[in-house]
Amino acid sequence: MKKSSEHNKRYRHAHKERAAAHAIVNRAVRSGYLVRQSCEKCGAEKTEAHHDDYSKPLAVRWLCIPHHKDEHRSLLPPVGPKLWQLRQNEKRKAQRRIAAMSRPIKETKKASLAERAVELRNSGMKYRDIGLTLGMSSAHAYKIVMQPVYK
Repeated sequence: MKKSSEHNKRYRHAHKERAAAHAIVNRAVRSGYLVRQSCEKCGAEKTEAHHDDYSKPLAVRWLCIPHHKDEHRSLLPPVGPKLWQLRQNEKRKAQRRIAAMSRPIKETKKASLAERAVELRNSGMKYRDIGLTLGMSSAHAYKIVMQPVYK
């Protein structure tokens, strides 16, 4: 069995009332009992049936795909930032860190960074924390402490 048909089978089993309403509308449209209308919000011709109440299967509103999706999104409870936005923010932070590491550092700043890194390591700080404190990766902090070439 195909993956999509397995998904459809599980959906129909889990949401029997919804699946029945969809099937009734599809049969009514095919038989001509129910005529597909244009979108009630924008007038687009390609529309889908939206049920406000699945217990009334033939009481539908005709919405284009974008407006139908918006209608369903408006029914969801409000949440914080979307997952993709969080991922985008994390991606930007990583890009900023990489850009900061690739910028050339002046010789005096290199020496002071190395001295500061060695000082922090001698105080017992971990390389990860040194990197975060000095704005570099933990690998870079390790390299500066273990191979001080900036003297």
